[in-house]
Amino acid sequence: FKQDAKQTVKNAQRLAKDLQDLGYDVVSGGTDKHLVLIDLRNKNISGWFAAWALEKAGIIMNRNTVPNDTGSSFYPSGLRMGTPAVTVRGMKEKEMDLIADWVDQVVRYIGPRQMPEKQEATSPERSRRRSEMREEFKKEIENDKFLKKINLQVKNLCQKFPIP
Repeated sequence: FKQDAKQTVKNAQRLAKDLQDLGYDVVSGGTDKHLVLIDLRNKNISGWFAAWALEKAGIIMNRNTVPNDTGSSFYPSGLRMGTPAVTVRGMKEKEMDLIADWVDQVVRYIGPRQMPEKQEATSPERSRRRSEMREEFKKEIENDKFLKKINLQVKNLCQKFPIP
């Protein structure tokens, strides 16, 4: 257990460093635990869009608020990722490099996308527009070839590291 716990932190630190090297704003400048929180505002994308696209690509991360978030709790500006599940499968720093690269590819591929900020949320028109944006985006990524290609790469990696 101690060895897994140490590797879990090493993996999170490597993932955080890799993402920083790719230009992502890692909250607190890194991590000393199993979680990494990134602020996507410098990429001009909502955590909501990024989380959905990453899920289609086979990478599960949670949308999450970040310090001084301009988004709402439902449409936050960040992503939270953890390393315990991949570590228990036997993945190490080398695999964190792949995961960071896939995250970056997906975020760059879907491009800048924002929901109206929370200050604008009270208007029924904005609420309707948000709903339409959500549905349009989900349809757009449903059968996306690029996201399917990444998903296949993720599945291939996972097959090399089966769940114990």
